[in-house]
Amino acid sequence: MNDIKSKTVSELILSELIPFTKGSMMNTPEDDLDPEDAAAAYRLIDYVEKLCKARKDRLKPVLHQYAEDTGKPTEKGGFISTTSAGFKVTREKRVAAEPEAEGIKVLLKDADLPITEAFTEIKVLQMDASKVNFLIESGKIDEADVTKLKKVTWAMKVTEPKEAKPLLANAKPE
Repeated sequence: MNDIKSKTVSELILSELIPFTKGSMMNTPEDDLDPEDAAAAYRLIDYVEKLCKARKDRLKPVLHQYAEDTGKPTEKGGFISTTSAGFKVTREKRVAAEPEAEGIKVLLKDADLPITEAFTEIKVLQMDASKVNFLIESGKIDEADVTKLKKVTWAMKVTEPKEAKPLLANAKPE
């Protein structure tokens, strides 16, 4: 197994990133792919995407801690640090524009204030599916017209053939 510590950033890019980003799976024009190749590329890219997301999620707390431990404070209360290889790691502090509603409710209750001191009641119309069904059943509106109003979306799912499953299992990071 290659040790990331023994490689420069340039070596990591050349040995690990470029083979993937410059390979045929990422670069063959979509119009040139038959369904077999498109399905293979889709499934494998989906697999790598999920692995990458999980890895990023595990790396994020390490980098947050690094920035906090070694970084210089920023104007907004975060930290910024630079690694020996030149990566700039910034831990940004982001404060929501509004406080959490449930917390405000508790504060109002503790202060014996009515909820309307901080909340505004808004009346909105919301479609009621049972009322729509009643209108259809009673013949006041046409079911076909209602069906035309239903939004249709499509999802994509591609699974690998059985013989590829052990290979993908071996491709997972340790």
